[in-house]
Amino acid sequence: VGLKLTALRPQVLHSSRPGTCLPTVLRMAAPSPAAETTMVVAQRSVDEAMDSVRSSMELMMERDARLHELQDKSSSLTDASNSFAQRARRLQWVYQWHYLRVRLLVFSLVLWLGLSYTFRHQLPVFFAATGIVLAAAFLADHYIVRRLRSAEPHHQGAYAALHAQV
Repeated sequence: VGLKLTALRPQVLHSSRPGTCLPTVLRMAAPSPAAETTMVVAQRSVDEAMDSVRSSMELMMERDARLHELQDKSSSLTDASNSFAQRARRLQWVYQWHYLRVRLLVFSLVLWLGLSYTFRHQLPVFFAATGIVLAAAFLADHYIVRRLRSAEPHHQGAYAALHAQV
């Protein structure tokens, strides 16, 4: 919306009857060439300023859009990072449990061999007790693995695969 400014010189006209309270009438005369040149220059500077403001507003809107885009990406990366950290902690705990299970299995096997030699004269009772202990250990392991799976239902496949390896 380009506004054109024109300079007009006012001329004062008085009423024809002296002593009356008629209002003074102003009539605008045609501008002089010097005033017209000044007005053209002023109009150009106003137009340039308006163009500058428009371009600044457009740049500011583009910057705002880019900032919102960056903020969305940052939020997405933060969520992914938190999810990754949570999965890493959970996986670390699963591997620690796996390592502990292997150590317990080796220790139990050595203990079982030692006790089987010690109780070699009462093997049927020893095998029955060993069966009960193995069933209890299996149930405890099954309970612990089930709790791990229920704690994070989205990633049950990793726990099942790890449990199947042992």
